[in-house]
Amino acid sequence: GQADGRNEMPVFEIAALACYAATLGTTTGHQQARITLRGLARDNSGATAGLC
Repeated sequence: GQADGRNEMPVFEIAALACYAATLGTTTGHQQARITLRGLARDNSGATAGLC
């Protein structure tokens, strides 16, 4: 990402991190991924719903 765009992390980067967290198989990681993806879906009209 660009330094001046740090507040607005690219959706694919956030989704990738969330998907990675989900693959860890830990309750914390899975819950965090669900929270992140839920937030993305709310902010992006569900555009990220099928990424994981």
